Amino acid sequence: MKQTELIVLEVTINTTKLALTVAYRPPQACFKIFEDEIGKIMGVCKHVIIMGDMNYDLLSSKPHIQKFRNMISSYNLSICQLQATYHTPSSHSWLDLILTTHPEHVIKHGQLSASGISFHDLIFGAYSFSMKKSSTSFNKKNLHILANILVTYFC
Repeated sequence: MKQTELIVLEVTINTTKLALTVAYRPPQACFKIFEDEIGKIMGVCKHVIIMGDMNYDLLSSKPHIQKFRNMISSYNLSICQLQATYHTPSSHSWLDLILTTHPEHVIKHGQLSASGISFHDLIFGAYSFSMKKSSTSFNKKNLHILANILVTYFC
């Protein structure tokens, strides 16, 4: 059975953690494993954004879709509203999702057609995440301090 693929970028700003996650869930992937993976992310960070092809058509009312919606709700995730994101000549489905724990921080989101490249639309989002202004002013003499800060956060 195919597994869900996730890329998680965890960013800590001051003491607040943000998990930016890109996900692909194959159509026949195990729901329980997918739910467990989401649970791991939710247990670590206060701010969570999950974007990607979940292969659950939210335009459908089938029972497994409701199970997926219940799982999202149980983790206090909100769905950013989009239109159908997957288009074939005979059908339109909403498979590509943007989920977040803090929808009030999503300042813009949407989708762009990628016809000619993919049946999927491209989805995007902008998230407002404030942080305290640094008390250090960087210049050529102390640029090594900035480099050390970046290494600490991203390596």
